[in-house]
Amino acid sequence: MTRFSVIIPTYNRAHIIGQALDSVISQSCQDFEILVIDDGSTDDTPKVLQQYSHRIRYFKQPNSGPAAARNRGTIESRGEYIAFLDSDDQWYPDKLAKMDKAIGAHPDMGLYYSDFRVVNKQHNYTRDIHSRHIVGSGYHQLLLGDFIGTSTVVVKRYCFEVCGPFYGPLFCSEDYDMWIRIAKQFPIVHVPAVLVEYIFQSSGSLLASPRTLGSQRVVIERALEADPRLSHGQRSQIEARLCYREGVTYLQFGKKAEAVFCFSKAIRLAPFFFKSYIYWALLKMGAVDFLPRTIKLRLGII
Repeated sequence: MTRFSVIIPTYNRAHIIGQALDSVISQSCQDFEILVIDDGSTDDTPKVLQQYSHRIRYFKQPNSGPAAARNRGTIESRGEYIAFLDSDDQWYPDKLAKMDKAIGAHPDMGLYYSDFRVVNKQHNYTRDIHSRHIVGSGYHQLLLGDFIGTSTVVVKRYCFEVCGPFYGPLFCSEDYDMWIRIAKQFPIVHVPAVLVEYIFQSSGSLLASPRTLGSQRVVIERALEADPRLSHGQRSQIEARLCYREGVTYLQFGKKAEAVFCFSKAIRLAPFFFKSYIYWALLKMGAVDFLPRTIKLRLGII
């Protein structure tokens, strides 16, 4: 059996998907297959992919969203482990080799993920994102916030047999929903290395935008409904963290009144989660616009 099935969903990214594919083809570990799921592209994506026909398995479907594309790739794949790569991201050459080493060290785990680097469109360095380090249960930590970059993830095939497919109605945060469901059933492993390059396409949050706020709330509501064992205190903490993330995202996009409302709600739900107080106080004092850029970067509001 092939070790890795690399699934790349894409939609109208003819200008950049070649870079993603080249980053896979150049891996030091060559025990993989590549599946490209074209989710109804209307640009030159099929023409670009013809150049890679000898290295990829290509599937085109009507535009149905990223969940459907990843599900199609998982169904069509043959590998023991499923590796995900978004078509506007790139892997570093030792990505699969280091994941394979982590699998060898922790063969009973379900999901493996790593750190990643954020660059701009010109591939200039912006910052490294060091994910939460977990070797074991990550379920409750994921309920408090998504710290897993999709293009860093490798999942044991068996996890999908147990947890089911990506949730189709979600067009955003469907990956976050999946990681929560996997982590509820299986231990996870953080590989502490920068193995992926994330090309930041626009301003705003790395993992959220006003467009994704509703989807993240759906994810959390689904998770809470699926787990009646969670205590009232745990549910309040989870809801508070969601309100906090919504507040930060609103602030990033200049929606200060909405941000104040979210931080206020987060404070009521979790009075000892002090990050909410910091943002709430800065907004109430009107100090946000006058902060140095370095402080804004540290607070994650630019």
